[in-house]
Amino acid sequence: MAETRTLRFANPPVRSVRLAIYFAPAEPISGTHTSAILEKWLPDYSSVEQTPPRAPIADDAKYVDFLGTDDVWPIPFTTMLNEETGESIFFQQDRFGIIWNFDPDLDGAQSYPGFEKLSAELIERFAFFCDVIEARSATKISPIAAECWYANEIPEVGIDQFAYGVLTNWEGDFAPMPGLRAGTSFSRHYHYEENVERPIWVSAASLTGDTGMTLSITARCVDESGMDAVTGLQTAHDILIDTFAKWTSSEMRKGWGPL
Repeated sequence: MAETRTLRFANPPVRSVRLAIYFAPAEPISGTHTSAILEKWLPDYSSVEQTPPRAPIADDAKYVDFLGTDDVWPIPFTTMLNEETGESIFFQQDRFGIIWNFDPDLDGAQSYPGFEKLSAELIERFAFFCDVIEARSATKISPIAAECWYANEIPEVGIDQFAYGVLTNWEGDFAPMPGLRAGTSFSRHYHYEENVERPIWVSAASLTGDTGMTLSITARCVDESGMDAVTGLQTAHDILIDTFAKWTSSEMRKGWGPL
């Protein structure tokens, strides 16, 4: 298991972060139970979109299920967006999360403040969400998984150089292959330390132009018997950081200004 660790940089490459808690409500949650949540956050997240619920995260779960005449209408996949900062909140029947975008082109965008601040905000908002749902539905929300997704923009490294470095453990002489850059991407899905409750997804794709790439990593911590949301989120983040360190070179990390 990865030890709790943090990589800090003066100029971190992270551009987007999504933190999410997945849960299993004891009873179905009605969409009408979320009115107080919308009312609370609408002043700051005025753009609201509701779409059909996303598929459950369990591999054997059914994506489509027919509702009976006495069944509770499920919460749609709801996204609340702050158009000035690019921050958004999302939730549905089995998940709650926040997305931050650190885009310099947005007027209200901020620099990446660190995982501690972002996770604290998620836990605070998730607690409010749980309080509202549990008070209105008399059901108990039990977290069963936590997930961290980080998207990093790395303009100084081409996708060809990155692929070569990953395959060779950043050793040997690299011969540039410009013809392989445009439109190139690759990904890998595996389990951290072969633990099926610790899935990881890594994706690399070229940026528009001759050089540069994005590196996206998703790490999830799963315990279907139940977990503490704070502990689960920290575990997922530890795994993500360990994965990021393994998929980047010491030279790349040096260029971002380690603190």
